[in-house]
Amino acid sequence: GVLTLGSKAIIHGNVATVGANLSRASGSLIDGEITGEAGDINIPDIVTPAVYAGRWVANFFWRIFQAFAVAALAVLVSLFAQRPMERAGDTLTSQPILAGGLGLLTLIVLPVLFAVLAITIILAPVSLLGLLGMGIALVFGWLVAGAVVGERIGRMLNQTWSAPLCAGIGTLA
Repeated sequence: GVLTLGSKAIIHGNVATVGANLSRASGSLIDGEITGEAGDINIPDIVTPAVYAGRWVANFFWRIFQAFAVAALAVLVSLFAQRPMERAGDTLTSQPILAGGLGLLTLIVLPVLFAVLAITIILAPVSLLGLLGMGIALVFGWLVAGAVVGERIGRMLNQTWSAPLCAGIGTLA
């Protein structure tokens, strides 16, 4: 951040900043050296592992939350758009090379096309809407793949699950 010293500030010793700016008023006094390098500061070794462990645990639970959120989204989409998901899933299972190749080609060509559209001032909103549609299509494809995986898991366990349950379990898996 920023280290601000007022006009009556007096520091007896050195001032070391790491990733911060030093802002001094004209009357401030620093009785020592001013350094801004990380090598001049000794950080205790006890603090560092605790901080890293806390970040790791937080990242782990954040990823778990994201997985359940995407699975819940798969259930909702399957409830409201079951027929389109079934058609896309049938295409994915019957022609995986063609479907995957077309999807990969779309991921390569459409961003270039939208960038060209964005260069023109008039078509910039169209490119933004196109990018939004491409993102929705990408998420839909992910959810369809999850539904296919869920159906296969159900068949493997000799279970007959509803389409939303298959989509949720497959996407979570």
